[in-house]
Order: sequence, then structure tokens, then C-alpha cells
Amino acid sequence: MKKRVIAVLILFLSANFVFSQDSLPPLSSRIANYTMTVSLDPAKKLVKGTEVLLWKNTSQNFIPDIYFHLYMNAFRNEKSTFMQESGGQLHGHKFTKERSGSIKINRIKLKDGSVLTDSLHFVSPDDGNPNDRTVAKLNLPEAIPPGGQIKLFIEFETKLPKVFARAGYYRNFFMVAQWFPKVGVYENGKWNCHQYHATSEFFADFGVYDVTIFVPKDFKVGAVGQLVESNVTDSLRMYKFLAEDVHDFAWAADPDFEVAETTFTKVIPGRKPEKVRIKLFYQPFHKRFVNRYFKAVKSAMEYFYIYVGTYPYPVLTMIDPPTSAAGAGGMEYPTLITLGTHWLTPGGIRLPETVAIHEFGHQYWYGMVANNEFEEAWLDEGITTYYEAKILGHYYGQGTSAVNLLGVKISDTELQWSEYLRDADRDPIERFAWKFYNSASYSSNSYSKPVMMLYTLQGYLGFSMMDCVMHIYFERWKFKHPTGKDFVAVVNEVTGENWNWYFDQFLYHSGTLDYAVGSIRNHKMTAKTDSLMKMNRSGEMDSLSGKAEPDSVFYKSTVKVVRNGSFHLPIEVQLEFERDSSAVVTWDGISPWHKWTIKSRRKIISVQIDPQHKIWLDENIVNNSMTTKTQKRAVNRMSLRLFFWIQNLLQLFAFWS
Repeated sequence: MKKRVIAVLILFLSANFVFSQDSLPPLSSRIANYTMTVSLDPAKKLVKGTEVLLWKNTSQNFIPDIYFHLYMNAFRNEKSTFMQESGGQLHGHKFTKERSGSIKINRIKLKDGSVLTDSLHFVSPDDGNPNDRTVAKLNLPEAIPPGGQIKLFIEFETKLPKVFARAGYYRNFFMVAQWFPKVGVYENGKWNCHQYHATSEFFADFGVYDVTIFVPKDFKVGAVGQLVESNVTDSLRMYKFLAEDVHDFAWAADPDFEVAETTFTKVIPGRKPEKVRIKLFYQPFHKRFVNRYFKAVKSAMEYFYIYVGTYPYPVLTMIDPPTSAAGAGGMEYPTLITLGTHWLTPGGIRLPETVAIHEFGHQYWYGMVANNEFEEAWLDEGITTYYEAKILGHYYGQGTSAVNLLGVKISDTELQWSEYLRDADRDPIERFAWKFYNSASYSSNSYSKPVMMLYTLQGYLGFSMMDCVMHIYFERWKFKHPTGKDFVAVVNEVTGENWNWYFDQFLYHSGTLDYAVGSIRNHKMTAKTDSLMKMNRSGEMDSLSGKAEPDSVFYKSTVKVVRNGSFHLPIEVQLEFERDSSAVVTWDGISPWHKWTIKSRRKIISVQIDPQHKIWLDENIVNNSMTTKTQKRAVNRMSLRLFFWIQNLLQLFAFWS
């Protein structure tokens, strides 16, 4: 009786889900649509099944061929482009024979039964590597006309590697990602279908995924989209998932999963409140992290809902991999994220929270805005990390958002700045993922340097204007694959100013930004019959009101500020005088140096560049201040704290490796 009631409830929920979804217009163009039926063989580490691809030609061209990503072939052997670039190592894991994986198309045909398998051949559009099989080209018997569509019936099998790069198995845990023949993106009159590189992620068109998965009956499965049907036979369990307006599909299976649920309520003007069902599949020994995961991801949902836009999907699935399968953690797929922690992680180290918040942020920039991560990784990774830092600071404290343990207090923003310093000037941010100098430069220029660029922009625009920029960028470009130029155009439009000079430097060129106080000089003088002077806007001097008494003492002070780096920004400089008086002067920051001359009854005792700390791109904040006093408090405190951050950061990374 209980089974019968459950079955009726599933059918009822499925019917209501389909009805509610059909009553709303599609969110995307739904170019690439997949219906798949697959089965997992845990003993052979094999996923095998069928795929029906319905692809629509939305261009004005006749298209004679179709390109496919076959990502899992990156792990066939050490000759693939991925392995050649990575040296067979990724995130501390080394490639071995047992880690090998592959994907094979056994048969591909048209609706009329015409078999096209022999028309499929491997290509290497990026580097010409004849041993790379991550991209395949299918020649068609007839070109697809503008506005036309094609339906392909594909039989394939995927051998999963031992967890190495985002996907694979560890014992009975399976993370099945980038696992099926996936069509490229046709844009600008050609196929955009890059090979799988060591530092690249993914790019695909939106569509509908209808996926049926068979696993041994004791396995639990979490996947992209919503579970619409599930039943069990003597030895197998079937899960059917439906996901609309997404551009990828991934799933995880494990008999040891424990499952926890919560909800987030979103209020949409003109509609009834809707609940997002949050489902966490976690390892039993990670039970104490469940509430931390839920709090973090609900905080992220709330922040994005208020400041960016609405999460339009009814579900979010979170996968917590085993510690020994950490390579599968910290990854994003539409409506599904993978997490990461260690059972020893104390409450004061925000690693579980950071991963959960970061990966949820990808639901917006990777999942919905969906830029080309092969070519402009920063538009997803950089913007996502920017929001990671903002959300952690908002909910966990501005100075304690990364670490707050045993007197050690570190913010996530400070960690990003430290990471930015590693390779700040070797490459521009805007570069194809596999063309950076090395993986460290890719990381700095795709993650932390864009964060510093966006934080600095926020410093000049103000919080409200920056929030407006990001909200309009999201609403305008969700489900549309924007480029960096589209982002810059939104900044210019919303602010009513031309910021091309800013992005020309920090986005499209490599270089450094470093302002320093060069010198402070105070020359004691006697007023005699001269008037005391004050500085005007140009840095020259104006007479102060009133006359100085004969023989009264005043100071002629000079302050020099230098530009050490190749980049420039307008800056503010705060001058501190004796007896608690101060003034702020400005400089366009373009020339190699600038001098101010000031006559005053009080001498200058210290100078501070960027007193409001707007400029996160400055690579050396220690030289931003100088004092004439013998005390070393201002500079040394900052210097010691900087090295304290870096020391603890290195220890933290060593701990988690």
C-alpha cells in the first residue's frame, strides 16, 4: 500500500511539474535538446546507452556538418592535448592507467535509418594534435537549411576514469560529468567546438534534457534538473530527470549517500511565492557539515535574489563527494553543484561555505549567462569569485569571511588579493584558457585578478551603481552567451561614462599598477611679511586669510608620489598635518610622478595613498603610506599583517592538499 501511495504521489507531482512548466514561455532558444536512456555498470565503470539529439539551426547559413565534444577522451592516454598540457597532473592528482577514461560513439544515424557512423572523424581545431580525440566532426548527407533542424540517434558508451579532473569514480562513488556526445555551438558562421584543455572548461547551447538513468537498486542518484519518475525492479532502479533551459547534464551515484533537504522561498512580483527545493547528497561522515552547507547556499541564494536576479529553476542539487574523490568537488553544472570539505575542518575555516557559495554563484554566470569559458573564462570564474567574496563578507564578517580561528582572521577578499599577486602581470585577463603562460597565470587572470578589477571598479562607482551594473548585465544577457565587450558596454551605458580606458588596461593588456609615496619634506620658514599659503586644486598655493605675525614660524612642505607600474588610475592622497588636521588631494595618476607644495602653520607628518582603499589592483600597499615620525606603526603593522596572511594562506593550502 505504501509503495502504491508513493507511486501516485510521484505521478501527481510529475503532472503538476509538466503543467506548470508548459504554462510558462521558454527561457532560452532551446537549440540543443537531448533525450537519453543510459545505464551504469559499477563493476566495469561504464555508462552505456542511447542519445537522441534534436538540434536547431538558428543561423542564416546552410550547415553541412556537425561538431561534437567527446570530453572523456581527454583521459584515454597521455597523448591527448589535456594530458600534454597538464603533464598528467591536476590539483595534486597524477594520471595513471587506472585513471584512464574514454567515450566511444558506436552508431549514429538519421531518423530515416541512414547510418552516418563512417562519416564521423576526429579533428583538432586548436592545436592539430593527431592524438587528441576530444572533438569529432560529422559530415551530413544534406546541409541543414536556415531555420531547419536535425534529429540524430546515437549509441555510445563512456568508460569513467578514476576521479582525476572533475569526473570519475572512487569505490562506489560515481561523478558522471562531460560524459555524453555533446554538440558544439554554431555561431558567427562556424562551429565553436574547442578541444578539452587542461585549463579550459565548457561552452554549449541551451535546451531541454530528458534523461533516464538505470543503476543498481541500492544506488541513490542526484542529477541536473528535477526528478519526475523513479521505480525499482528486482536488481535495478530507474531515475528519470527533466531539465529545461540548461546547457549541460551531470549526475552522481553512490549507495552510501545520505540525503537531506531544505527549501528557499523566492517572491516574484505578480506571482505566488515559489519554493526552491534544495537537496543535498552527502557522505555519512560529513553529516556535521549539512547545516553549514545549507546556511551557505541559502545565504548565496538570498544575496543573488536581492542584488542580481531570480533563480528560475525549482531545484538545486548538491553533491558532497568522498574526501578521496575531492577532484570531483568544487564544480558547477546547471541546477547542480559539487561541494568540498574535509572531516577535520573546524567551524572557523570557511572552506565548506566558500565552495558552496562559489559553486552556487556559477548558477548565474556559468549556468544562465553562459559565456564561452574556453575563450573568456573571467566572465564566469572572475565574476563568480567576486560574488563569493562579497557574499562571504556580508554573511560571515568582512574581516573574517575566510578564516576566524585562534586569533587568525582573514577575509576572502584578502586571499584573492594575495592570489592576484602571484602572476598579476604575465598575461592579460582576456585570453583563451589554454594560451596563458601557465596554469598559475590562468588561475590568477581568470579568478583573482578579475575580482580585483571589479572591486576597484566598485570603489570608483560606489556600491549602488555597481549593483545596478551587475543586475542589468545579468537581466540583459541571461541565456544569450555574452562576451567581454558586452559587459563593458553595459558598464558604459549604466554609468553614463566611457570606461574603455579602464578595461583597455586591466582587461585587454598585461601590466602592473603600483603607486608609492616617494618623499615628504618639511622646510621650516619664517613668515616675515609673507602670507601663509594654502593649496588650490592644481597643487599650487593660495594665500590663507589673514596675515601672519612677523617672524612667525610656518612650513613649506613638499610631497612626491610616484607611479611605479605601467597602468594608471586617478588617485586620492590624504595629507596628515600636526594637531589632527588633514586634507585630501587628487591626481590623475598618468605621469611618472607628481609633486605638491604646501605652505602651512603645521608640518605634514604622514601621507596615505588611496585612504578609502578603493584600488584593490595596487600590487604593493606597503609603499602607499609614509610618515615623518620615527614610529613605524602604520607601515609595519600593515606589512606584518600582509606576511601573516600569506603565511597562513600557504599553511591552509598545504593542509588541504
